[in-house]
This record gives sequence, C-alpha cells and structure tokens, in this order.
Amino acid sequence: MPSELETDAQEVFEFTVGGFARGFLPKRFTASTIDPVAAANVGAGANMAFRRDLLLEMGLFARELDVGTPARAAGDTYAFFRVLDAGYTISYNPRALVWHRHRRDMQSLISTLRGYNVGTYVFLLRCLLEHRDPAAIHAGLWWLRYHLLRNLWRGIRGKRKTQPLALTLSELCGLLDVPRAYIRSVRREQEAGR
Repeated sequence: MPSELETDAQEVFEFTVGGFARGFLPKRFTASTIDPVAAANVGAGANMAFRRDLLLEMGLFARELDVGTPARAAGDTYAFFRVLDAGYTISYNPRALVWHRHRRDMQSLISTLRGYNVGTYVFLLRCLLEHRDPAAIHAGLWWLRYHLLRNLWRGIRGKRKTQPLALTLSELCGLLDVPRAYIRSVRREQEAGR
C-alpha cells in the first residue's frame, strides 16, 4: 500500500498506473491458473518470501535482471516465472502488508516506468530465447496493444483516468533500449559465471 499520497506523481502511480496492491483476498497461483510468462500479475518484489531450500536449489534471482543493471527491472518477475514454470505454487497473502513510498516527482516516475517497461521486455526476451517459451511473444504483443498503444491513444485523445502521455511515451521509448539491455545483461551474466 502507498505510505503517502502527497504529490501528483504518487497519485498518478497509485490511481492511474495501478500501484503495487493486488487486492485484499488471498490467492494461489500455479502454472495451471496463470501462464508463467504472466508472472508480473502475481505481485512485486517489494514484499516476498521464498522457501530457503527452493531459493538455493533454483538460484532464483538472475543478478543481471534488476535495478542497477542494463535490464533495470524484472528480477522479481523472473523469479516468479521460474517458480511457476517449475510446477510450484505462489501464494498471495494480503495480510503481509508493506508500505511503499512511490516516486515523489513526475520525472522520477517517468524514469521508473521506462525502466519497468525495459525490464518487462528483457524478461520476455529471456523467456523466449532461453526458456523457449512462445507465450512470451503473445504476452509482449498483448502488453504493447492493451497497455502501451491503448494508453497512447487515450492520452492523445485526452481521455480522463488515463496515465499522462509523458509516461506512456517514456514506456514506448524504452522499447528501443530492450535489445541492447538484453545483450548487455546476458554478457554480464556470462562474465560473472552464471
């Protein structure tokens, strides 16, 4: 939940972009209830826990798929993907509440959402190229059509309750960063002896 909603950027992220909340009902996710490439719908890495043995056995977190890397985001999504793809269950417990401080200014929010979009598509490329999961193509096209292009069209038309056009344009521009970010991410992992 948002720890504060004091700026326009924080309100935009929470109410227009969607924030991090996933509802108030417990949920269970398996590969039969959600396609593993749609793992972003499970939740965000701001508050998660894993069984220690599973974490160590699977080496869940690709260190080159997160904040501070060329991919900029999606380490949590990739971990969720791998858990679901391996046949395990993910439980969402709304009682495990964490207060998140959203970006306070619009420029930081624009940069963050661009990074999230880069991370999303680097994650999907990894699913396609390394895991041979063709569902990644469908997920990428769905996100492009129903999120990016829809928000662009609604923003151009001045529709209410649509994320600001600057956010959508930044996300779209992030698509240009994806091939280079993916290649740099793979190279870094190879150098680190993944």
